[in-house]
Amino acid sequence: MTILLAATPAAALLDDVRRSSRIAAVFSQPSTHFTLQFKGTDARIVPAEGGDPDRAWAYVDAFAAELSGLGYPVEVIRCLLQSSADDLVAVRFTVDAGFSQTPGPGAGQPLAPAP
Repeated sequence: MTILLAATPAAALLDDVRRSSRIAAVFSQPSTHFTLQFKGTDARIVPAEGGDPDRAWAYVDAFAAELSGLGYPVEVIRCLLQSSADDLVAVRFTVDAGFSQTPGPGAGQPLAPAP
């Protein structure tokens, strides 16, 4: 799995990845609370690739649209999440474990391995 981050605001997290090679990433859809968590023990920081800035900005646009439906101003979300292409880095890792974190009785349950 590869996660794109703005290096400047994520500096402490990137230092932790460098020190431990461990990571846990949580992905949530605010309108439904559907949430997944993935963990890895071989995380490494790699340079962003050619199309990564476009992918990151498309994510920011999609997330801002998701939150706008909940009443948050799109401009504020973009301001908080947008980064310059030269500050973008990638953290790549092998998923060792995945969990459902959607609130409710199944929260914390491991995801079934892919066939």
